[in-house]
Amino acid sequence: MNGIALQPDGKIVTAGFDKNATEFEFALARYNADGSLDTSFGTGGKVTTDFGSGIDVAWAVAVQPDGKIVAAGYAFATGHPYLIALARYNADGSLDTSFGSGGRVTTAISDRYDLAFAMTLQPDGKIVVVGETRGSTATKYDAAVVRYTPAGALDTTFGSGGKVTTAYATDNDGFEAVAVQLNGKIVAGGWTKQGTPPLYKVSLARYNPNGSLDTTFGVGGKVVTVWGGHDDYITGIALQADGKIVGVGAADKSTTFSDYEFALARYQGDTCVVPKLKGRKLAGAKTLIKRATCKVGKVKKRFSKKVKKGRVISQKPAAGTKVASATPVNLVASKGPKRLR
Repeated sequence: MNGIALQPDGKIVTAGFDKNATEFEFALARYNADGSLDTSFGTGGKVTTDFGSGIDVAWAVAVQPDGKIVAAGYAFATGHPYLIALARYNADGSLDTSFGSGGRVTTAISDRYDLAFAMTLQPDGKIVVVGETRGSTATKYDAAVVRYTPAGALDTTFGSGGKVTTAYATDNDGFEAVAVQLNGKIVAGGWTKQGTPPLYKVSLARYNPNGSLDTTFGVGGKVVTVWGGHDDYITGIALQADGKIVGVGAADKSTTFSDYEFALARYQGDTCVVPKLKGRKLAGAKTLIKRATCKVGKVKKRFSKKVKKGRVISQKPAAGTKVASATPVNLVASKGPKRLR
């Protein structure tokens, strides 16, 4: 299995591949919280999906808020060795026929090799996958990001027809991890090959919601990091509440791909320092929240003898707290003193 996701009810969904007599297929399994197979899913807790003849491998899986399950990876196609492939399943493991064609989607970026290794879901239901691509006449792989609508169509508001490719140097690049910030920016990470002998370095990139590189991040939207110095890569990304970005993967300290260590790095992200709002007029408080790159959250009103009508009584998070950009700041505003009848 290559991917894992947790459902709100504690059940565990895994995704990878199964090899039958002639080919590889997407393979999913769902487990109860105690580790037993969930027999209400597929057949005895297992599901396989065939995209055609050849090698179909799922690398990532995610559970939507409505309980549907999305798996992503790659699939073999005649004349096009690998296509990015997605499948969506209903909660019982059956293919969701409202997604793509019969529950399946395949996407070509080039005319040859298109592979997906990681996926995340946006709050609006859009699906972001990352991996790598190389055409038949190309001499190298480029990192790739593709975004889909909730129905499985390419999101044409992102990049070029829903697709973005990114090169770091003159050699191979690929992404193996992705996360979406609260402000809608997309962070992808993986590896980039630079130098000789083969030196694989950690790569990160951040994209604006429209797919353009975020030039406020690193150099032109990209960051390259050396961990061990020979073969370094990111396989997972997590976003902290304060907006910082954590990348996890491995680093080879040898020159022979033989001395790998667990590796972790943390990067600065988009951070909002919550302003002091207590006592301010509500309109002014909202302006300060937006100026600080936070987001106006819930506004409740209550009577107060001490705080004038229309001014802020309390806020959450507290003033001075560092949070990720677009984090909601909730307010309680005064309605003035309660009038006695």
